[in-house]
Amino acid sequence: MPDELDPDLRRLVNVIADALAQAPVLGVLLKGEERISSEVRGMVFGAGAGVLQLSDDAFEEAEHRLLATLQQLADSTTATAGERLFAAEAGDAVRLLDVCRTRFDAVLMNPPFGEPVPATKPYLRTAYSWLPAKDTNLLAAFVGRGLELCKPDGYLGAITSRAGMFLTTFTDWRTQVFLDTRVTALADLGYGVMEQALVETAAYVISPGRPQPSHTASFIRLLKDTDRPCALATVAANARAGREDPRVFRVPISEFAAVPGSPIAYWMGPFHEAALHRLPAA
Repeated sequence: MPDELDPDLRRLVNVIADALAQAPVLGVLLKGEERISSEVRGMVFGAGAGVLQLSDDAFEEAEHRLLATLQQLADSTTATAGERLFAAEAGDAVRLLDVCRTRFDAVLMNPPFGEPVPATKPYLRTAYSWLPAKDTNLLAAFVGRGLELCKPDGYLGAITSRAGMFLTTFTDWRTQVFLDTRVTALADLGYGVMEQALVETAAYVISPGRPQPSHTASFIRLLKDTDRPCALATVAANARAGREDPRVFRVPISEFAAVPGSPIAYWMGPFHEAALHRLPAA
């Protein structure tokens, strides 16, 4: 660690380096901003700051001090090549953390799906406790993280595999993340939407915050439509004009809890608990 950094900044850079060790493989899934915010609180308020809320101004002041010091080090005529590289990498890390600290009006994603890099699994299971217990799927982590990056009244729009709507391994994700939000709309698209990806897909818009018991979402079933872009546009036009469309299902989110595992079987109509007890085991 270069001697030019004062003790507070030296400690902060050490924490950044440790917190971002897996950033190249985790990207925004790494919740480094939480740890850095705690360290900056200590810089601003002193040891024992605890859970004091750190204002944006205080964080930005500490961030500015760090970036200015690192830039000074990088520009120094006495700096070694290693010190300049260190300063550049730390500066990039601070800017990544600044992005992750920001909360957005809208987050849009087409996240990767499938297994994460094996070395990242322990971190992901700790940071995202509701990840599928088997066949850890990255789409679940990205959707959950995207919601964290939204403002309380913001929206997340995603197109992903539709596996999370039904598989029992996604039960915790469905109940603790997807169905615990204000689901606005979901278009059930099926195969042939993502080029060269042999998965069935769904596109949806959700918003952070627990829904009211009466909250109702719109589900659009386009599995049998050959021209889904045109079909989706037609459904949207019908909705704006107040015309009924048999491909649209409006379902109170609370109804999905009536079935064990909360599969998003929106097309089944109203769920009745007495009838469910008579259903044969799957």
